[in-house]
Amino acid sequence: MIISNFIQSLIAVAMALGSDATPLDVRSPQDPGTLFNGTLFVCAFPNYVLPCANFNYSTDVCVNLTVPFMNSTASATPRDTFSICALFTGPNCTGSSITVSYPGNSNINPPTYASFRCTIPV
Repeated sequence: MIISNFIQSLIAVAMALGSDATPLDVRSPQDPGTLFNGTLFVCAFPNYVLPCANFNYSTDVCVNLTVPFMNSTASATPRDTFSICALFTGPNCTGSSITVSYPGNSNINPPTYASFRCTIPV
């Protein structure tokens, strides 16, 4: 079981960081004028165990997590080494928060976060 979870975690990370991962500075499909600055990789279980997803973000703009990650994000990391992301307990970046930066937090406890906002320090 432990080996199976480890292999599943490796597959999830490889899929997120693989060749078809979203590059930095991509345009929003809904609004081509919106430039994404990065991606937050989140998983519903500790140690980056599936299900997982990439959430694109623009610097200093709040992003609401979607099901199954809303109120159940147990591991998270920015895909770059320079962003700092705050995870908030409420939607629209309200409520209490914790921060994550690369290499992330693989065991967020309790996993009760509903939104996030990332910044790039100068």
